[in-house]
Amino acid sequence: ILSEMGLSTKARKAWEDYLQRDASSEWASEARKRLESLEKAKAVSHVPDQILSDFWAAYDTQDNEKAWNIVGETKELISGSLVFFQLERRYVNAGTAEEASRNLDGMRFVAELETARTPDKYFPELYKYYRDLGRENKDRVARAAERSDAAYKVMLAGNNWTEVSSAFAEVRSIYTEAGNTWEADLATFQICYSLTQQRQIEESSKCLTSLADSGRSKNHYWVASLADGWLASNRSLSGDYSASIGFNDRSLKNAKLDGDSLGVQKAVSQLVSQYTKLGNEERVLQLIDQASLFSPRYFQSSRQLSRNHLFISQALHRFGYFAGAEAFADEHLTVASDVLKDAWLTHSAHLNKASVLSKLGRVDEALVAADRASQISRTFTDLVMSKRLGFQAMLLRADIYREAGRCSDGLSDYDRVVADNPSTEFVTSLYRARRGRLECLAALGRGTEFVNEMETVIGLFENSRRIIEDESDRHIFFHGEQSVYDLGTEYAFSKLNDPLMAFSYSERSRANSLLEQIPGQTPGTDLASLQRAVPEGVSILYFAVLSERTLIWAVSKDEWEVRSIPISGQDLDELVDAFSSSILRKAYSKQSAESLYLLLLGPLSGAIEGKRLLCIIPDKSLAMLPFAALRQPGGEKFLIEQVALTYSPGSRVLSKLSDDH
Repeated sequence: ILSEMGLSTKARKAWEDYLQRDASSEWASEARKRLESLEKAKAVSHVPDQILSDFWAAYDTQDNEKAWNIVGETKELISGSLVFFQLERRYVNAGTAEEASRNLDGMRFVAELETARTPDKYFPELYKYYRDLGRENKDRVARAAERSDAAYKVMLAGNNWTEVSSAFAEVRSIYTEAGNTWEADLATFQICYSLTQQRQIEESSKCLTSLADSGRSKNHYWVASLADGWLASNRSLSGDYSASIGFNDRSLKNAKLDGDSLGVQKAVSQLVSQYTKLGNEERVLQLIDQASLFSPRYFQSSRQLSRNHLFISQALHRFGYFAGAEAFADEHLTVASDVLKDAWLTHSAHLNKASVLSKLGRVDEALVAADRASQISRTFTDLVMSKRLGFQAMLLRADIYREAGRCSDGLSDYDRVVADNPSTEFVTSLYRARRGRLECLAALGRGTEFVNEMETVIGLFENSRRIIEDESDRHIFFHGEQSVYDLGTEYAFSKLNDPLMAFSYSERSRANSLLEQIPGQTPGTDLASLQRAVPEGVSILYFAVLSERTLIWAVSKDEWEVRSIPISGQDLDELVDAFSSSILRKAYSKQSAESLYLLLLGPLSGAIEGKRLLCIIPDKSLAMLPFAALRQPGGEKFLIEQVALTYSPGSRVLSKLSDDH
């Protein structure tokens, strides 16, 4: 099971542990076979020289299928695995005519494979460039390739992104001078990438947009896929998840057109990450199931494997599967630190592990992991990168303290995060810090500061909501962040003894997308605005379902009152689901109908008596409750027989439509 999940390190340890207990039975023989299989699977992460050797073996035997598998699965720039560029470097640096001829012939073979299997013109055109290359330009591209390889080494270190940008700018200049626009485009991509690392996200996005458009216009789908994939990352950093998903979808489409297996895997893993942030569990699980992220293949990039483990761990964490999240977090850390020995990835792995450990209640271990990430951040010589990574570690440490109930410690770190944040470009991190600070202020009973911070958090949240273009994604994101408004409603009601403020916080969470579609000025969220819109003879029941109570406001034109019902949101969900299900099964329960009437309407029965119309503004699961089918205990009439009913998703929608009609 562990092997099928892609947890090879844990699987290997499990089989080794088994053999220590049983070294001679038939099951021990099976365990040894499994271990041998795991060792063979490690070989799919080939080094560049081995990849090229396997390619030549397929070429010499004219095994086109195997050759294509190798070419299509090794399009990774940073590791030097990509077959065409390995051949190219050997061609321009060949010591003999025979060596040059063989490597050029290998490039021709790659171009023919690409032409036969994809509509991508990038490598076929690049082969023709090298086929016709003169001596002077050959020296130039050899120099550019050498500079490029050196720049990738600096990039792998992750310590100086300014130097990376400068190095690839020089590489682009040399390729351009040599008439090699194809590899000049790749240098441009790396410049765009490094701009993001320097927090110049909008400049990076402009650069990538131009590159992606150019790639598509020239049928260079591989380049377009690279550019769209990083555009998706940029939009995610800016909190624009819908745009991020759109770019990832386009990157995935182009990678499939190009036959780039690694690009497909990368795009799918990024989609897992984006839908995780939106809280779309169903889509995440579909992607993980369909993606075959860990299925055996000729080549498994260790860097991509590390990303796969990270994104799946984050998804399991997001949806509450903490034991599974820890297993993938451990695997991610092993690959990042022991296999890749990459400081940036190891920093991310420690952060992820700390976050999972916090949810498991292992606070001391979580703080150690967060501190380890902080230590790694200080090893980066690029001061911008160092500060950014330190910012992330500090923010996570604050979250750990808050989740452990140590809000005084947590608030101190949140304050530092907010004060030290050098830019609002990474809006999701700032929102997370502000939201954590808000929860700590509530826990510490600092009312005035809480109210001020609530306004800041709502502003950041609304900004994120507005730039999510897809309506279903917007609803899913909002559902995941509803707790911010619930926190404000609960705090205002129970701690500040202010039911009017509680009403306003609750209403600010209602039907915002719908309101933007209704013409005219939007009414206020205050209760007085609602009262002004209520006609004579009409009563409003406004519900706010919170974690530990349900609040009900009864509002008419001249008066209002509020009641607190001591039932948790979860318990109410179960009652509503049971009653609604009984109706669907045609097994109507009079007892349930009377119990729900007594619970939800009994405390405010005076709001119903003598009214010609009752408008119900439900919340959460109550939107699924058929109020019309409730019955007053001891009575024979349904609610719909006592008073005419109507519904509204929020008080502002009701007020706005009342103004129109």
